[in-house]
Amino acid sequence: MTTETQMNITSTLTLTQLNELIAKVAAAERITKEGLSTLSRELLAHVYVTGDVTPINTLLGSDENGKFLLTPLNWRVAVQYFTEYVAFTSNYEKEVMKFAVHGEGKRVSLVFNKKSKQKFNLMLPKVEAWLAVESNDLWSWSAAIKMDGGVVDYFKPIIQNIEKALDEEKGNLSIMAVLAHIIDNTGIQLTDLAQFTSNPMSAEDALQAHMMDLDEPVQQAS
Repeated sequence: MTTETQMNITSTLTLTQLNELIAKVAAAERITKEGLSTLSRELLAHVYVTGDVTPINTLLGSDENGKFLLTPLNWRVAVQYFTEYVAFTSNYEKEVMKFAVHGEGKRVSLVFNKKSKQKFNLMLPKVEAWLAVESNDLWSWSAAIKMDGGVVDYFKPIIQNIEKALDEEKGNLSIMAVLAHIIDNTGIQLTDLAQFTSNPMSAEDALQAHMMDLDEPVQQAS
C-alpha cells in the first residue's frame, strides 16, 4: 500500500491557464521576462501538485515548424533551471546538456519523461523552500549558474564573405548577383529590401532596434 506524499505547495494556475501563458510567451517577446518569471514558479508548483510535466515540455520545445518558443539564451537558462528542480527522467545528459551549458552542437528539445518517486520525495522540501520565497524565480536563480559562450558576432563573417564575393580577384561577382543569391537562399525577401530602401538606417540603429525586440540578456556568472 502506497501513501500520498504530503506537500506544502499550491498550484494557482490551471493547465489551460499555463498553456495560455506559454502561448503568450511564444508570441510576444516583450513580455517574455515577466512571463518566464511567473512560469518558472507556477510550472514547478503544477508539476509537484499534479504530476503533469507536459507544460514544461511545451515551453522548452518547438512548434510545428520546428521553431523553439524561447530564444537560445533564455532556453538554455530555463533548461538548466527546470532540470535542477523537476524530479523526472529526461534526455538532458544525453542530448541537451552540451548546448544548454556550453552552447555547442545542436539545440534539442528537453523532454521530461517519467517521474522518479525517490527523487520526487527528496526534491519536494527543496522546491517548497524555493517557492516559499516570492522573489525566487528563474532570473534570480540564473545568477548562480555558469554558461559558456557569449554573443556571437554573425556580422563579421557575412561582411567578409560579401567582400570576397565582390572582389575582382576572388569572387568577381556583381552586387546584383550577390543580392540575387541572398534572396534565393535565405529568408530575406524583396519586400525586406524595399522596406529598408524606403526607411534606411545605420547598422548600429538597426541592431539597436533588433535588440529592443529581443529579451533582455540573462546575467551570466563569471
